[in-house]
Amino acid sequence: MRIADLEIRCSPSIGGEVDIAAGRVGLRDLADAIENGIASIRTPWNGDPAPYARVLREVVVRVDPGTKVSFEVAEWGDALWVSGDRGALDALAEDIRGMAEEAGAAAHAHLDYHPDHWYLADGSISVVRNIVEG
Repeated sequence: MRIADLEIRCSPSIGGEVDIAAGRVGLRDLADAIENGIASIRTPWNGDPAPYARVLREVVVRVDPGTKVSFEVAEWGDALWVSGDRGALDALAEDIRGMAEEAGAAAHAHLDYHPDHWYLADGSISVVRNIVEG
């Protein structure tokens, strides 16, 4: 298990949204863990989830051959599940790393499914990534 400096919040509804806030180092750590196939990334953060309903404390990565990336949050527990085949997970890792290296301060980006999305699966919940500096 790896530890990363991430703040992860989610909305409770099915089809809701997950918010991942981190500094550049935290985002690079997340990208490296996804790319290197590390199965579990824990975060020590346990702050206020507002305006979301829950805090998530773990990202669980699962390689699922032949599938695009899917983000899921169980109704119970504190984990964000990320699954997909190796190529799709590598594309996600590259996307996250690119944001960490190239985006401006306080940048945010949405990762939402659309029919032409080449690595994100239909039915995946939306993810917002935020750079938090300071």
